[in-house]
Amino acid sequence: MKKQIYLLFFFSLITISIAAQTPTSPANDSIQYVQIKTLDGNTYIGSILEETSELLLIKTQSAGEIKITKNQIKKLKRFSANQLKDGKYWFENPNATRNLYGPTGYGLEKGEGYYQNFMIFLNSVNVGITDNITIGAGFLPVGLENGFNFLITPKFSVPVVPEKVNLAGGLLYARFFEENMGILYGVGTYGPKDHNATLGLGYGFLNGELAKRPIITVSGMTRVGRKFGLVTENWFIPIENYEDDKNYFAAITYGVRYISEGVTIDFSFLRVADIEDFFILGIPLVGVVIPFGRN
Repeated sequence: MKKQIYLLFFFSLITISIAAQTPTSPANDSIQYVQIKTLDGNTYIGSILEETSELLLIKTQSAGEIKITKNQIKKLKRFSANQLKDGKYWFENPNATRNLYGPTGYGLEKGEGYYQNFMIFLNSVNVGITDNITIGAGFLPVGLENGFNFLITPKFSVPVVPEKVNLAGGLLYARFFEENMGILYGVGTYGPKDHNATLGLGYGFLNGELAKRPIITVSGMTRVGRKFGLVTENWFIPIENYEDDKNYFAAITYGVRYISEGVTIDFSFLRVADIEDFFILGIPLVGVVIPFGRN
């Protein structure tokens, strides 16, 4: 029964994702939209009617036509028609390259990056070296008597069909408590950055020994509002203690994501075997991501 509830949550999320990919109204791609913040603290959102080297004439939904001289503009952001919903600018999802912790098929663009803190203890930074290559590194601040604990996460991503099909492969290498461990993985993501599903396959290793069977991940995210989304990330890990055993250990996570241009915060729950009697919803998890280098 509990597994059915988790599957229902996941497939409901994917259903929302697929439905959300169908536009409710046709967008005119020839129209350019801008969000303007002026030096006196005002913010305007509208379509460009005229632009010269000295001024912008825009049409807003609430105030009609407004003429703004460029020397009064503090910040200007151009965006496409499909990012304007009900008169509000929906900024691009700043966290499309990962679900709760695991990667998606999307990659960071050159110069983009983010700092991530997971459950206070795990800190990491990821940076786009090119539009296809991302390098990440992190550390776990525990006692140095067991050596310095760190992780490295290179990733190569390819947009097969932009905003629809994205593939990525990479390595998660960790040195924890004098043990070398990690995962060689590949992932495929279907759907745009706001609504997508990801399937992953990876082989874990420990001190040079590769696992006999792969780890499988099934994940998804959907943006249900301008500043909120739903996320699920599910790991199916082979039980290597018994070579003839076909069973997998399941780690199911689901949660809510707060989204803004400057920070995203994940509130989620982890469900694994043997803890259901102690944590009805699951073990609570919190993650914070602060993006940087975005235009």
